[in-house]
Amino acid sequence: FYRDPQLLPQFKAIAETVVLPSTRGFLFAENAPKALRPLVRPFQRMLNLLFVRIPSYFAFRRFAQDRQIALIHLNNGPSEPIWTLVANQLGIKLVAHLRGIPTLSGSPRWICDRCDQIICVSHAIEKMLRQLYPTVSHTATIYDGIELPS
Repeated sequence: FYRDPQLLPQFKAIAETVVLPSTRGFLFAENAPKALRPLVRPFQRMLNLLFVRIPSYFAFRRFAQDRQIALIHLNNGPSEPIWTLVANQLGIKLVAHLRGIPTLSGSPRWICDRCDQIICVSHAIEKMLRQLYPTVSHTATIYDGIELPS
């Protein structure tokens, strides 16, 4: 909802809706001089694993169990491996909403494999996804309509 915050009240009126924080972590390597970035990135990854990712995993797992979460919606694509891992371990339905095509290597590919449904905003996005990743079979197209003033 960070791009469309006016939608949040509408979703909250329909069902309990919780916007979960990002688990991106520390991003100080991008501010390092270009020559030092390859040296700084492994340190950044280790800090993120220890101080962001692992605590986030346990906090989200506890949250999902306490609230008896039934569905997790990954808006704007497959982007959060921690939420995906918790959803799969707890048997929670996982839906990703694709507005574009992510690079399907690493985390996004792993997440796509574990989604119960991938919603594409157009047939073109669905076609590109299937061309890049032929094993994806759990897709549907729901047009991403924009209401224009009359």
